[in-house]
Amino acid sequence: MSAADVEETIREVRANASEGRAKRLVLEEAGSAKKPRFQRLMWSVAEAGVTPAVTYTEIAAPVPKVPDAELKNASVTDLINKHPELFKIVTPLKVDELDELLASHPNRALISSLIDGVRNGFWPYADTSAEIGGVVNHPHQFDDATLSFLREQRDVEVALG
Repeated sequence: MSAADVEETIREVRANASEGRAKRLVLEEAGSAKKPRFQRLMWSVAEAGVTPAVTYTEIAAPVPKVPDAELKNASVTDLINKHPELFKIVTPLKVDELDELLASHPNRALISSLIDGVRNGFWPYADTSAEIGGVVNHPHQFDDATLSFLREQRDVEVALG
């Protein structure tokens, strides 16, 4: 498939997705939207090219940024600065190319937050306010099987670098 063919396919998919979303919004306002069938895994011919996951990206909120309190937490920032090897970001994604491909996405706030996360790491709902003596205490209680699994996964990640 040539680059021109790929670009044409992308344009067609974008046009169909926008058209499908517009149809769905009109139907919803009129109160005659179709009920989901098979957990929205089956579509009519008119809905081809429109998926719930893709459509959701048009309205999804951006991924939360690192809370300011975390950036001002001296022990957290000192740890990151002294031991960057602990927080290495490894991804097979070509982030600049992904960003370029998504340049016309209608929800730039979401895309920008995801690209930033892939480049700089994600801190999902970070909260180290329970830190005592350099250790972050979490209220989570894990059973032995869960702890064993988490430790095994940690060891796999460490072994993979």
